[in-house]
Amino acid sequence: MAKGDKYLSYFDGPHGRIRDLRVENLKDGSQLLIPFHNDPDEQKKKLHHHLYFDSKTDNAIGIAYIAQDRQGKWRKEYWIDEGYGWRDGDRRHSESYDSLEELYDAFKARREIRKAREFATYLAARLAISFDEAIDSLAQDMESSSSSCFIATAAYSTSRHPDLDTFREFRDSKLLSNIFGKRLVSFYYKISPTIATYISSKPAIKLFIRHYLGHLARWMRR
Repeated sequence: MAKGDKYLSYFDGPHGRIRDLRVENLKDGSQLLIPFHNDPDEQKKKLHHHLYFDSKTDNAIGIAYIAQDRQGKWRKEYWIDEGYGWRDGDRRHSESYDSLEELYDAFKARREIRKAREFATYLAARLAISFDEAIDSLAQDMESSSSSCFIATAAYSTSRHPDLDTFREFRDSKLLSNIFGKRLVSFYYKISPTIATYISSKPAIKLFIRHYLGHLARWMRR
């Protein structure tokens, strides 16, 4: 790492040489490599690769690398260099996104979710109920919430998205047809209104959840 440098004429990354980079030094000793610092596109202008010392491997440098594939989709890749050139890191690459904005929103959501873990742990402890209690109140829950998919509705910002019909059909045909599914549905109705209220005010988390709910709905429709 070239500590103290504000610009690099080039950097040999996992996918070849990158020229004319701006370098931002972070407090933890890592660096952001910014290749499009003069680009008029604001989303592309803030694109950066994160260069750091890999704590899992001795004397290795890691990089979180933003890459675009041949279909024009963007994703974050993880590579390490132990002195013999870049090799694929142990961390799984992120999923592909249609734009840089979607990619950064997804990672912003992950950061917000990590920050919310302490709250979620507290929430789970306060809302925990026994499965027996869930079964006893199932009829009442289903009567008052028979058409509700609280978390999905909050994520999609509508109750009329086709994916919500998929979730309701899966609930009715698969979950409510057996005792364990009924317990799961009842427990969901206990905790989901509070979670839905929380995520409704978090746009980045809504986008993150909506992305994965879309995958889940496609799997259910198979």
